[in-house]
Amino acid sequence: MRQFLVAAAFAVVLAVSDSSVKAEEGESTYSPNVYISAAGGAVFLGAESVDYRPAINVIQNFDFKTGFAAQGAVGITLPRNFRTELEVTYRENDLKNTYTQVGFAGDVAGDVTAVTAMANVLFDFQPFEQFKLFAGGGIGVASIHLDIVRPSIGGFQLVAGSTNRFAYQAIAGASFEVFDGVSIFGKYTYLGTADDSLTFRNQSAASLINGSFDYHNQAVFGGVTVELGNM
Repeated sequence: MRQFLVAAAFAVVLAVSDSSVKAEEGESTYSPNVYISAAGGAVFLGAESVDYRPAINVIQNFDFKTGFAAQGAVGITLPRNFRTELEVTYRENDLKNTYTQVGFAGDVAGDVTAVTAMANVLFDFQPFEQFKLFAGGGIGVASIHLDIVRPSIGGFQLVAGSTNRFAYQAIAGASFEVFDGVSIFGKYTYLGTADDSLTFRNQSAASLINGSFDYHNQAVFGGVTVELGNM
């Protein structure tokens, strides 16, 4: 699934780049329209496995509460109903509960946060004058941070890990123009990362621990887009 999404995202980027370079004669005078958008939403993570290796290997499986996200983007429209945008998003989910392969189970606290910077390409379907559907994908970078506070096992109390990873996403949604140049929208995103390695720091023992954390999520957003005019 991840390999397919990565390949699809690259294919869309290459296709749009080619179409913009080879614009038809009738589109040679096309003037791109600049827009900005802001959105908020809910983020859903499944049960994620956190593998870290102190004296013995420990694999903890965490459930996460529904989280929140805040997002901003700036973009331009392209010929043939394409558009491209740069998007920055903050996501946060709190830990809910945990269990491990070594039989430990107990209450934990903590959260996982991710800040992503993505370059997206979208295609708009406009069946009606004010209403349109859109779909696309994006690639970029995700900065992920995980904090775990839990009862001591093997001497651990607070464990934190951070990493920067290649990220990819799939996007689908719909928008409605409420005023001239102002639209509201809703969308769904699937975000994944290409690497699961993560270096944890045991804050109690001041030591580094090699491990892994497979981060991916689904989210739903609602927001507003404002057109700023032609370039």
